[in-house]
Amino acid sequence: NKYTFNGMFNLEKLDLSSNFIEFIEDYSFNTLHSLKELILKGNKIQKICRYIFYGAINLEKLELSMNSIKAIYEESFLSNRKLYLINFDRNPI
Repeated sequence: NKYTFNGMFNLEKLDLSSNFIEFIEDYSFNTLHSLKELILKGNKIQKICRYIFYGAINLEKLELSMNSIKAIYEESFLSNRKLYLINFDRNPI
């Protein structure tokens, strides 16, 4: 949920690969202001909602390969101005 990572202000890399994650709640990474790399490879995520990555203002790399992503909201990455790499390989989009 959106409070899972509270207090982890200095976290720069988070690897949640192959955890059978199906859904990520909006604002889940809201307090991870130092996060630069997020790895969500090999889960079962189907949709990238509007505000999932909101608040992760220093996010540069996002690994979303090998999920089941079918939908991405246009607003999903508006707060991630430093994001330069997103991997969507092996998704049905």
